[in-house]
Amino acid sequence: MSCGIVGDRAAAGVDALARRLVGDHADEQILELAHRVVRAHLDLLRVREIKRNLTERVYRVGALDPLPRFRSRSAELTCIRYILSHPLDRSLRWPDPVDPLGPMPTEHAARAAEATRRLLPELGKLDRYERRAFSAKQNALRKLADSLKFASPAVRSGDVE
Repeated sequence: MSCGIVGDRAAAGVDALARRLVGDHADEQILELAHRVVRAHLDLLRVREIKRNLTERVYRVGALDPLPRFRSRSAELTCIRYILSHPLDRSLRWPDPVDPLGPMPTEHAARAAEATRRLLPELGKLDRYERRAFSAKQNALRKLADSLKFASPAVRSGDVE
């Protein structure tokens, strides 16, 4: 049920931004074009935020996913067998996580470069989405600008008729 509320709020936000872009007195066609511009812009912002969050996470943690505790499934099973056979009165030492990528540098620029290097496959995928969102925004802006050229002067300036 809350998804509908969030969706309604998002739609109201898109509508409010579109109306600010073209004014309250724009006709339905121009308003729909403004909605397309706003939605494309929001898509572009979302993709850029995801890229920024992923990069920040890898910068802080060193990887997107938690490090594996075991090098393989057979090593994990061996450890489980060891734990089950171990006397209860003695403490166990849990194996250190395996870092297949090696340690992260400590110096800021080198750490940022290493985080980006580790993220390159994911960033490449997100780059396609970013280019599509940017292209959709540019196309929507072009169509909106063309429509506004032929609109009445009051609509172009945002004045009330």
